[in-house]
This record gives sequence, C-alpha cells and structure tokens, in this order.
Amino acid sequence: MQQLRLELPLVQTSSTFTEHSRIQSDSYASRQSIQSAKKLRGLSKVCLSRARIGTRIFSCPSSTRILDFDEKILNASTSSVSVRFTINSLKEIVMRVLQVEYRSEVVTPYADIIKETQRILCAAEDHGLTVRLLGGMAVRLHCPTAIHRSLERRYAYIDFMALKKQREEVKRLFLELGYSSREMFNVMSGGKRLIYNDIVNGRRVDLFFDVFEMCHRFNFKDRILLDNPTITLADLLATKLQVVEMTEREYKDIIAIVHDHRIGDSDTPETINGTYLAHLCGDDWGLYKTFSTNIINVLAALNKYRLNERDEQTVTWRLADLRLRIERAPKTLRWKIRARIGEREPWYNLPEPDREVVIDTRFEAKVSPPMTR
Repeated sequence: MQQLRLELPLVQTSSTFTEHSRIQSDSYASRQSIQSAKKLRGLSKVCLSRARIGTRIFSCPSSTRILDFDEKILNASTSSVSVRFTINSLKEIVMRVLQVEYRSEVVTPYADIIKETQRILCAAEDHGLTVRLLGGMAVRLHCPTAIHRSLERRYAYIDFMALKKQREEVKRLFLELGYSSREMFNVMSGGKRLIYNDIVNGRRVDLFFDVFEMCHRFNFKDRILLDNPTITLADLLATKLQVVEMTEREYKDIIAIVHDHRIGDSDTPETINGTYLAHLCGDDWGLYKTFSTNIINVLAALNKYRLNERDEQTVTWRLADLRLRIERAPKTLRWKIRARIGEREPWYNLPEPDREVVIDTRFEAKVSPPMTR
C-alpha cells in the first residue's frame, strides 16, 4: 500500500501556533503519490487558529480556507505532528481544503449568492458587527417584485455598508469567511471602501464604510442603524437614483423598490422616506438634477417591463409623488447658487471602470465574463 508521511513541526507564538509543513514520501512511494502530495502545497504555511473537542482546525492564510483534520487521522504531540495515510486519505484531505465547516456552515463561500449573503449577515451579527446590505442583493431580499419575470436579473456582487470604527473587525471577518482581499485596491482606497474576492464562484464583495460615494456622495453613518438587515429603503432607492449612466439593472431595481413600498414621511418599516429624499435634493442641486432626470426616464420606460395595468399605475403614482415632493421641498442658498451654474459644469462624478474579480491579488488579473451588480 502506498503511504506518505506529513510532518508538521509546531512553533508556539503568543496567541497562535505557526506551522511549517513538510511532505515526505516513503522510499516505495510512486511518482503519482508525490504528485498527489503536491496538491497540499497550500499547507506550506499553516496557522492553527483554534481547536474544538475531537477536532483540530488549521487555517491557510494564502487561500483563507480552513483545513479540518479529525483526531483519528491527526495525532498531535508537543513537538511535531506525524501522520501516515493512504493516497485515498490524501485525496479526502485535499477535498477538505475546498469545503469545510464554519460554525456548522461551509467556509468556502456558497455558490448560491442569496444563501451566501445570508451567511455573511449572520456571521456579522454573531461577531457583534454593524453590517447592512445594499445594492442589488438588498433589493432582491427586500422586494418580492424583484423576482417578477421582467424584473429578475443576475446578481454578481454583494454590497455592504459598515461602520468605519469597526473596519478592522470587518476585515478579519471576511478573511475568516473565505474571501481574499484585493490588496492593491484596498490600500489605495484609504479605508473608505474595501473589496474582497470570492475566487471559487467568480464574485466579489464591496464594503463601504460610513460613506457611499459613486456618482454622488451619501453619508449613512447616522442612518445605518435605522433598518436591518439592509440600509433603509430611502437610502437604498437613493443609491439607485444617483446613477448618472443608468443600466437595465438600475431600472429594474428602482421599479421593484417603488412598486413594493409606499412613499411616506418617515423611515418606518416597509416605507420609503420621501421627505428625507426631498430634503437631500433641496440641499444639493446636482442630486436634484440626477434624481429628477432618472425618475422621468424610469416613467418613460415603464411600459417595456410588461407589468399589469394595476402594477404599472402603482409605480407611476409613487414615482410621481416622489418627484412632486422633490420639486416642492425648500431649496437652500447653496442649491440656488449651484442652480445658476446649471449644466455648464459637471454636477456628478463618474466612477472609474473597475475589475470585477481577480484571481491573484498580487497581479490583479481579471476574470471573465464581465459581471453586473
């Protein structure tokens, strides 16, 4: 029987055990055995992150996945760990690198983006972190109409808003959950925004801290606690209406949000705070211009989404109500001064085109096909 020996000398540090693994083959092991052993190269540097009764858990920083050894396979001593196993056992261990348990859930992100979104939200809550969903997945979870045959769309990103004061804890959480940091982008962003890649499923997570800034800028620091698990409906709608060059996904998301929620004067559950949105537009002419233009564009394109007559009327009335609130809202001196300049000067920012997902964060290599939020 072909067997291999895996030796893991233990070096204890202040809070973790750093391990340097070395795979040795017995003299009678075949070349095929050695090639199989090379699949464990991810164990070149392994950190023992924690231990459970009857189980030892090893974490690979290079891939941020966790390798789970059963005590029956792994016999640890104070100086080294020596394991003897067959080729079939080796294959089983390799498979465990790809998918193992984290609090009874898989550490490798789920292929199902809805299931994965819920896993992240639960993990954040378990860690006592304030993390709220935004973007297309927030619309998908908040709006039943989002699965209408003419409004359903593909979701490739998961977007979250978090508190800046919890940034370091949030960063550690996503590494624990099996994501890879996009190092270059995250360093250059100055901590305002972070991106984490799900290499296995070809997805990414965008994290915004306190401030959401794309075509327009919104400070959600004092509003993030108003709703859960998403940001408020008014803020969610604002992040869609602020897009200057809207795509099909923005049209569909706006229609779903407005169809499923009434326009009101507060942030009570299942209500879009129209008064708050009108106030924002009354202080910022650029935001007023973008919101008003996009509301008109959605109304003009509404009939192509094949809603029934009643649903189309609901969306029309609510968008018209919101537009009227924006027009009637008191305008500040700042708004009036900027209005005199009008369209002669840009009133928005256009975010630079960004890579969707990277395979190797050292080189920021692109993965195809291109994806949409």
